[in-house]
Amino acid sequence: MFKRIGFAVAAIGIIIGFSAPVTASPGAAEKYLDKGYPVEVGAKEQAFIDAYVSAINSHDWEQFKALLPASSQACMTKDVPRYKDVMQLSIPDTRQIAFIKKETNMAAMPLQDYGMKLPPDVTHGTHIMNVTFVDAEESKKGVVANRGISEALLDVNDKYLLVLACPMTAAEKAAVKK
Repeated sequence: MFKRIGFAVAAIGIIIGFSAPVTASPGAAEKYLDKGYPVEVGAKEQAFIDAYVSAINSHDWEQFKALLPASSQACMTKDVPRYKDVMQLSIPDTRQIAFIKKETNMAAMPLQDYGMKLPPDVTHGTHIMNVTFVDAEESKKGVVANRGISEALLDVNDKYLLVLACPMTAAEKAAVKK
């Protein structure tokens, strides 16, 4: 998941949750995102950050799934690309995390091109969380690599939930190809 990937895949990563080196050109995702503005990291944001970083750094798939709406939890199996991320990624204490209030029309993203779909009750996000850090494993090899993760979030009942796309069934993939 940490290979250099094209921007189209990086933009899709906002929903799917891929992480990629921070190399995308500014404004390239504008067709998917409305203008947004930064949100101060308060208690609610910090609670989500703590839960998210804890789930990733402990490599706890069930703890990670608890950060999702029920509709996304239902489709999150070990076959989902995010499973590998959660089991391998470590986010260091030296990370930078920013929250942006941004209405995101996820239904406009070409998820089906990647064999993914939105859960039926999730068609938009309300916030984006951007995490950037230096990849410690790459640094051990003598390469300083900045990593970035963008997560689409919902603000539900005064707490944040991750929005992740679900894999399509074989029948759904076949229907798209027609």
